[in-house]
Amino acid sequence: MVAQQKMLRIFRLIRLLNRQPGQTVLHLARLLEITPRSVYRYLDLLEELGYAVDRDMEGRFFIFSETTEDHLPRLEVEEVQQLGELLQNHLPDSEGRAALLRKLYAHSDFNHLAGELVDAHTGQVFRALGEALTLQVQVRLLGYQSPSSGQVSDRLVEPMGFTTDCRHLLAYEPASEMVKQFKLDRIEGVERLESPRKYHGIVDQPDVFGMSGEQEHEVILNLSLRAYRLLVEEFPRTRAQISKQKGSWPYQYQGTVRAWQGVGRFVLGLPGEIYIVLPEALRAYCREMRTHDTFSD
Repeated sequence: MVAQQKMLRIFRLIRLLNRQPGQTVLHLARLLEITPRSVYRYLDLLEELGYAVDRDMEGRFFIFSETTEDHLPRLEVEEVQQLGELLQNHLPDSEGRAALLRKLYAHSDFNHLAGELVDAHTGQVFRALGEALTLQVQVRLLGYQSPSSGQVSDRLVEPMGFTTDCRHLLAYEPASEMVKQFKLDRIEGVERLESPRKYHGIVDQPDVFGMSGEQEHEVILNLSLRAYRLLVEEFPRTRAQISKQKGSWPYQYQGTVRAWQGVGRFVLGLPGEIYIVLPEALRAYCREMRTHDTFSD
C-alpha cells in the first residue's frame, strides 16, 4: 500500500509540473500532503528517471518539454462538466449531441488522468465514470464494497464529480436520496446506463471523512499513536489538522465535518483508541450506534 501511494504521488507530481506556470515547493508540498524536504526528494527522483525538471526565476518548478500538438492544454475536469451541461441543456437529444459529448470527453483531462492512476483497473473505472459525467447519465457501480458493512452490492448512482485527489466519486444515490462518496478502488466495474441524470443540486466537496451535508460541525478528537497512523493512512487530508500534544493522548485532530457517519464510523472502529473532546452530539451519535451495533453507510 505504501509503495502504491508513493507511485501515485509521483504521477500526481508529474501532472502538476506539466502545468503552467510552474509550482513552488511549498505549494507542491501542500497539494501532495508531504513535507518540502520530501518534495525535493521526489524532484531528484524524476530527474533520475529522465524528466527535464527545471526552475524559473521565481523559484517555481516545471517539466520542460518542446511545444507540440501532444502538449496542447487539455480541458480540466470541471470545464468538461460545465460544457457537458451546456450541450445537454441547449442541444436537442440526438446522435449528434452524443457524438459531441464523446469528443469532448476524449480531449479532456478525464482520459489523461486515467492514464496516471497506478492501478490499471482503477484507471478503467475512472475512465468509465468520466465519460458518464460528460454524458450526464446514470451508472450502476458493480460489486461495490461498502466500507462500513463490508457488504458487496450493485449501486445505482448519478455521477456528480470527483474529489480533488481523484480517488473518490461524488454521486447522488436515488435509493437513499443522498449525495455520497464512493472510493474508486472499491468498485469492481461500471455499467453506463442510457437514463439521464435527474439530480442537479449543488454538490459541495465532502468533509475529510467523505461525508456531505449542509452544515459544518467542529470536532476535536484525542488520538492514540495507532489511531493517528490509521487516520492519516485512511484519510490523508486529515494530516494537516492533526497536532502533537503531551500526555496520555499523543495526537489531537481538530477540524470540521458535515455529518456524523464518517467520523463516527472511524471512532467506533477503534474502541479505546480515540477520545471525543467535543462535540457532545458526536458522543451521542456514537453511543446510539454502539447500542444498535450498526454503522450508517
